[in-house]
This record gives sequence, C-alpha cells and structure tokens, in this order.
Amino acid sequence: MALGTYCQRYLVVAVALFIFGFGPRAVIGHNASLSLRQTNPDGIVDLQTMPSCESSYCWGGETIFVDTICPPIGTVCEFTDDTCWQQYDRDCYCSLQKGLYCAWPCDWLVWWDVEDWFAEHCPSSPAVTLDFAGLPACARECFEDAVFETGCITQSSNCFCAWGELFECHNHCGTSEEWSQIEDWLQEVCSIDTRSARSAMQDGSPIINFLDFAGTPTSTPPPRVSNTPMSSRWQASWDEVYIFVVLGITGNVILGLWIYSCVAARKATFGNESPRVSQVPPT
Repeated sequence: MALGTYCQRYLVVAVALFIFGFGPRAVIGHNASLSLRQTNPDGIVDLQTMPSCESSYCWGGETIFVDTICPPIGTVCEFTDDTCWQQYDRDCYCSLQKGLYCAWPCDWLVWWDVEDWFAEHCPSSPAVTLDFAGLPACARECFEDAVFETGCITQSSNCFCAWGELFECHNHCGTSEEWSQIEDWLQEVCSIDTRSARSAMQDGSPIINFLDFAGTPTSTPPPRVSNTPMSSRWQASWDEVYIFVVLGITGNVILGLWIYSCVAARKATFGNESPRVSQVPPT
C-alpha cells in the first residue's frame, strides 16, 4: 500500500477519533437518539441498550431478526411483547458476524456508536475486526482500501457484510483458485453459505440476504440514511470531507496565530518606545 494512502488513512482516523471521541456522544441534528447505556445482565445482550435512530428496526418486535442460529431468549411470546425479542444469549449473539445490520439504515454517526456498543459488549467477537489475511494477494489491498473508504473505518465484518459489496476487487484476480479463495473468505467473515458467496462473486448481488420489515428474505438491503443531500454533482466522500474539515481548522488556527503574533509584536513595539524629552531650553 502506498505511503500516501497510509498517511491519508491515519489522518482521517485521527480526525474522526478527535471529533467523536472527545466530544459528547449524543448525535444532534441527525434524527438519532442514543439509548441509556444500562448494563446488560450477565450472559445476556439486551438490544434495548443499543444506540438507535428513527430508521433502525432493532427495537421492533420479531422483525429485528438477528440470525436463525441465534434466536431470542424468549422463544415463545406474543408478537406485541417486544421484550422477549430483544434479549439474546451473549455467547451466541457475540459469535454472529452480522448481528448489527438492523441498525444499518442509520447514518454513519449512529452506526459508529452501534459498533462501539457491540465492541464493548462483545470485545472478543470475530465481527469486531475484519481479517483480510484469508484473501489472495491480488484482491487483499483492494478490499482493505475500499472497505475503509466506504466509511467502515473500524473495518469490522458487521460493516462490511452490511454494506454488501465487493467493490469489483474480485475482478483483480483471474484464476479459479483465487476466486475460490475469495468465496471461502466471504463465507467465513459474513457467515454465508457457498451459494450466496458464489452469487455475490458472479452476479454482483449483495453478500448477505437481508430481512424486510415483514420478516421475509430479500436481496435488497435496508436504505441508508445519508448525511448529505442527493445531487447530480460530484460530492466528496466521507473521508475527503474530514480532510477538508481538518485543513480548514488548521488554516484558521494558523491565521489566528499569525494575527495574534502581529498584534503582540505591535504592542511590544509601542510598549518599548520611550517618551520623548523636550529639548527646548528654559527661558
């Protein structure tokens, strides 16, 4: 990977951590609200403690769906009783590679909070970090860069699998062995079957099948909330926006320091001037 790419990546991460790590975590003006971070009972993950937004359906009855291999603790309950659909066995839930996509419709700010929530409750989960080691060399660097540049700055499988694209990276490889290696990697990091992985490779379909609000499988992922209005003109990507922001802040700081130094120097000059003594002889 080029040195410039590394520098850009770490600059963006530093700015993102500064903006979102040292300020209030509540999101203002993005139609989002963070839930109370109450402690989950031992051995249980309660989705009511997850940060949420208006577009999220993590709190909505049985349609929140996590995975058929990890059903809610309340296996028998009325549809109107949401509580039993929101609690999961911790070990089972944390083993999922795509247990957060009910929050995927939220904007990036809330999504990053959701990922923080998941990492806090499932620190050893394989979904916290996306392992690129299983990819062939012909596609590895492409995936690393593309996943980061889409907004998945934590490079987690939750984000990558929810995004559902291969970014044409598989087309960098030409042999059947390399394609087979990518298919195996997709099955591992997104917990999908061979058919889904092969379909994603050949047809460009989403990596995983999502569930719509009726609980019916669909190949269309939930719509994401955009932080910027749609326009036919070119729009900066999220990382470019942060670079512009940090450059703007840096420029303002430099300008402010320059003005301050000029004012301070001017005051020092006037302060060092001695009052003139009249040379007119007395009469």
